Formats: sequence, structure tokens, C-alpha cells
Amino acid sequence: ARRITKEKIVPLAEAFRKMGSPVIHAPSPEVAVFYPEFLPRLDPGPAAAPPDPAWPPGEFRPRTGAFAEWALPAEPEDKRWQEIIDNWRIADAMQPQPGDVVVRTGGELHQVLKERKILWIFYVGFAANICVLRRNYGMFAMRDRGYGTVLVRDATTALEVADTVDGETLCAHSVITAERDIGYSVSAAELLDACVKSAARPEPRAGGDSGIGRTTRPSK
Repeated sequence: ARRITKEKIVPLAEAFRKMGSPVIHAPSPEVAVFYPEFLPRLDPGPAAAPPDPAWPPGEFRPRTGAFAEWALPAEPEDKRWQEIIDNWRIADAMQPQPGDVVVRTGGELHQVLKERKILWIFYVGFAANICVLRRNYGMFAMRDRGYGTVLVRDATTALEVADTVDGETLCAHSVITAERDIGYSVSAAELLDACVKSAARPEPRAGGDSGIGRTTRPSK
């Protein structure tokens, strides 16, 4: 992740800033609050549709009471992991810069994009198979809101398990999911080249269209 951040994500962020396109950071909501000066001053709206209080039953959701036998095994307390979580922040190399935005929810991201008339979202960061695809500001959710979504396929990596880590199989599957089920992918080099060309263009098109969307395509 450190290597990808330094070699792929930081150059892209700098290129987007140079051409006047926003860099939007979407860490976990509990991390986002540590960057109050970058949070949008907008009504975020609902993050996602709230659950129906009538169904499923209240005890079923946490698998308690009559449904306790179906609860997942309780993991032992991991103090080191909790310490990592408590001290999580945006990576040093990608600290928000003046003009950047930090969002906490999909509703907040939508409001930022709506205010700035932005149609396309380019996703970089971690983890490909969890936050990038599945948070309420991830690719599935923002596709469902009607946006164009593009995964920068070599500017992310997944949380792997023992059987997949050597071949980075879950990351590869996440890229395929993005291309097959959600939107598009692009390489960091292709996107960076498009940014450079867009920044050199004398008159950007209205409506926030940098022209970058034309470079995106599903991988073969």
C-alpha cells in the first residue's frame, strides 16, 4: 500500500490538482473527523437507506436472543489491532492539501459532486474488495446514484487471505468486478497522461468534464 500510494496515487493527486479537478479523500468516517478543515460545509443527506425497523427482527440483526446460536464466533480481543484502529489516519504521503475535500458518507460525496457538477469518479486507494467497491461512497453505491465510476486498477490493492495473498487473487477479482458489474477501469499511466493533456488544454469544457472519461475502458 505504501508503494502504491507513493508511486501511483500521489502523482495522480498532484496531476488532478494541477488541472483544477478536486481530490476527494474518503477515509473511514471515524478517521475523517480528524480533518475538520477539509470537510464540506454541506448538508450530507442520508449516507444510505436506513433499515426497516419492522423487519428483520431486532434480535436477528446482531444474532442475539432467540437467534444467538447463529452468531459468528467471537474473536478474542486484539489490543494491538485496536491500537492501530484508534490511530488510523490518512497516509502521510496523501495528507489533504488546500482545495481537497474529505467526506464521511455517500450522501456527503454526492453533495460535493452535485455542487461542483462532477459526473465521473476515479477510485484509488484501499482496500479494493471492501471500501473501494462496497462502502456507501464506493463504486457500487455511487453507480447506483447515477455517476460514472472508474477504478484505477494498479492504484489499489485488496485485503487478501492466506490462500490468495501470493497471487493477489482478491485484488484481481475486484478489478474484474469493477469492469464487469459497475463501470470501467484505467491504468494509472493512462489516467496520468490524460491529466497532463487536459491541464495543457487552454479552455476546459463546462460542467466539470475534463475529457478524462474518454480514456477509460474495460480491460481485455
